[in-house]
Amino acid sequence: MTMTFRSGAIVVTMLFLSSALFAQSSGCEPADFPCQIVFYSRVVRTDPKNIEAYYHLGFAYQRTRQPERAMEMYKIYLSSSSRDRPNLANAYNNRGILYRQTREFRRALDDFDRAINLDPYNPRFLSNRGNVYRDLERFDEAIADYRNALVSNENFGPALHGLGIALGVKGETDLAISTLSRAIEHNAGPDAVYNRGVMFSRKEDYASALNDYTRYIGFDSPFRTSLPGAYLNRGIANYYLGDVEAALADLSQAIEADRELLNAYRVRSMIYREQQKLALAEADESVAARLSRRN
Repeated sequence: MTMTFRSGAIVVTMLFLSSALFAQSSGCEPADFPCQIVFYSRVVRTDPKNIEAYYHLGFAYQRTRQPERAMEMYKIYLSSSSRDRPNLANAYNNRGILYRQTREFRRALDDFDRAINLDPYNPRFLSNRGNVYRDLERFDEAIADYRNALVSNENFGPALHGLGIALGVKGETDLAISTLSRAIEHNAGPDAVYNRGVMFSRKEDYASALNDYTRYIGFDSPFRTSLPGAYLNRGIANYYLGDVEAALADLSQAIEADRELLNAYRVRSMIYREQQKLALAEADESVAARLSRRN
């Protein structure tokens, strides 16, 4: 085959919240965060000095995807001078997650540093800081954090996932694949499967890559964050495996999932040209040119 396609980028890993240590019974189920919001809102109205209630409110707001309110509650909790704050390290960790989501990486690192100073061997805190180091392309520091997390818990899936990504970015593809395989064994989530597929694509092991992309596409999970990329990459794998019709079907699925996925139009147009379907190729090239100018 004469054409060369590159598979899509690695996807980011999740950050992991610290669960709450309940100072008092809310009467709510542990995962019933709307109930907890109602309960702890009532607590802070009647007893504004109940500092732990602000932490629990922040946690519940964060779990219900209300980051601004969560940040407000954590700031109140963390600004308190109370010596009785059993969730202090957890609050720094959880606020660090919010800062990372808004790409305030320096503030995120500061909060993860504080959490780790309070609980140096917590694998969640170390993995979360490693993810920020990776965002900042400080890969050696990221790898050190992931490995320290694994000293505390050698089977901690998020640390294995993050380590696999960092190793892959540094070009250690074989080690990245073995690390991501361990992450998958320890329930790191769908993105670890996708990322291993990317590593297999880099090795030009398209059969293994296709299996991982297919597995990823088949997940029924809210944590499946790169469905358009999975279709794009599976389309490329199918092309190199000689199944051009499957490749075109996948590329069309990628475009259906994300109408602005530039590389899907580019790859599909190249295949159309190879098939002498010139009108279809030109249509895709026109969209790709427009998207490229916009970006």
